[in-house]
Amino acid sequence: MLGGTRGLGRELAREAMRHDCGVVVYGRSAAPAEAPAAEVPEAETLAAEVTAAAVPAARAQPLRARALDLTDPAAVDAVDLAELRGPGPLYLFWVAGEFLKQPLAETAAEDADRLTALLWQGPVRLLRRLLADRLRQPSPPQPLHLVTVASASSWRAREEQSLYCGLKAAQAAFTRALTPELLRADPRNRVTLIQPGAMATPGFHDVLGLTPEELDAFMDPAVVAAHIWQLVNRPEHPARRFLEAHLLRGPADPVTGHAVPRLLLGPQAPEAPPPPDRPHRSGRPLPEAARL
Repeated sequence: MLGGTRGLGRELAREAMRHDCGVVVYGRSAAPAEAPAAEVPEAETLAAEVTAAAVPAARAQPLRARALDLTDPAAVDAVDLAELRGPGPLYLFWVAGEFLKQPLAETAAEDADRLTALLWQGPVRLLRRLLADRLRQPSPPQPLHLVTVASASSWRAREEQSLYCGLKAAQAAFTRALTPELLRADPRNRVTLIQPGAMATPGFHDVLGLTPEELDAFMDPAVVAAHIWQLVNRPEHPARRFLEAHLLRGPADPVTGHAVPRLLLGPQAPEAPPPPDRPHRSGRPLPEAARL
């Protein structure tokens, strides 16, 4: 689980444990800098919660959490791939994320580099290492199921989110292009590309200045995670070795107030940019250069 200590990644880890999977979570949260392979304390809470509430003790699988800064190439290269080997299928969830809403010209170079490394370069670097490691194994490795969690922002028309949207679009395009390689390498391999809409993850959308009521109107990450696992565990069929699905905001649940996920299957055509004479949602008119 690349990014599983909070938000959607955390809920996907919960679901993995409910599905009797051993889980390795890689995240930046709550581990000493001098111990890059240390257990992440948040994971202890996560494991205790899930084991007590949803997983019978006789079937409970261990949850191992590893501190990993995906923006640090040396840290990515130091990940111990041996603990990802095993007899059962390997589900690799690419879910690490961070939101940015800012005009590109006003984005500091170091912020742009960090976001690019977190959302793109770090995960691709680790995935390349993993695939190369599988080629070197003396016996056929376990089947791989790559689950990429991109974003509806990869094709939605957004304002002041060019870097974030571009990186999410690259993530989705990369996954589609990698799919033939994975399916040729092993007919048991699977790929699932998920493009979710906005979720009520505390802290993720702070830059938008949303009220608690506005945030609560987004989708519940726990519900989205359950939907994703249903798609991941789809019935075996040659035509379903690759699946692209979009989980968008539907009507509000009358009990929780959260938007109910609305499922769309297959790729979606990119939306056109907004008209150049339309004001920013912030109320600022577009600069003259942006009208060209």
